[in-house]
Amino acid sequence: MSTASDTSSEFVFAQHQRFGKFMMDCNDSLALFYEAGCGKTAIALWWVRDALRDGRIEDALVICPASLVPSWEQAIEDMVRFEGFSDDDVRMLRESVTVVSFQRTYKKARPSKRVIPLRDEVDKLWGAVIVDESHCIGSHSSVQTKAAITIGQNAKYRWILSGTPTHGGGGGADFSKLYGQMQFLAKGTLWKNWTDFCSKCVVSYDNWRKPRKYNEDVCKRVMEEHSIVCKLEDCFDMPEVIEKDIPCPLSAKEVYKDLKEGRLEKYGLDI
Repeated sequence: MSTASDTSSEFVFAQHQRFGKFMMDCNDSLALFYEAGCGKTAIALWWVRDALRDGRIEDALVICPASLVPSWEQAIEDMVRFEGFSDDDVRMLRESVTVVSFQRTYKKARPSKRVIPLRDEVDKLWGAVIVDESHCIGSHSSVQTKAAITIGQNAKYRWILSGTPTHGGGGGADFSKLYGQMQFLAKGTLWKNWTDFCSKCVVSYDNWRKPRKYNEDVCKRVMEEHSIVCKLEDCFDMPEVIEKDIPCPLSAKEVYKDLKEGRLEKYGLDI
């Protein structure tokens, strides 16, 4: 018997989450560039639940950094706390959603430039493939980028999630990360290959032939056409930033001094 959580749910989907779910229902592929804290994981699992219910998909694969695999598994369990979700819904998600790290998508054998040896557990036709922290497939030459693109090619639905899709060193925008993410979403319809991407999106290079300056208008237009963006400050009433230094004195200075000078035995440490 299903135990519905409509009357006792702790969490109600916010307007920006409802909009994200609506846009996923209207597309076969989409980027949710929602900042951390905007609830994009819950949106994705909400969509998967409904797609499983109405038969659009039979299973789903989530690819994410290894550190986030436990978080996704816990997020599935926590969906029962959301409005409209039942214990049976969580059980269905648990049985139908596979969560793997980027490194668990391909075999360690040295791949050729054209063929990526996928692991058996992911080498199948998936109903939906979700790539979380999708900026991790930004590098055009990395094996994990090529593996994700290969897996997504035959999936019926493809979604990518990231709060920092083009974050580069020094805080600037690194639009080269669009290549892998958009190749995954658009299945190669935007650019034939890396060379084609560079010819359309790169303005200049450094001495090592790495992109230095991009055609930002073209790159931003691509993002606008294939993604929805949400900032935390636009979703919730955040408190004002207080520009004030709060002193936090160390109350146990002796401990830090002992550790710094290697006196560990008094604390029962043996390193």
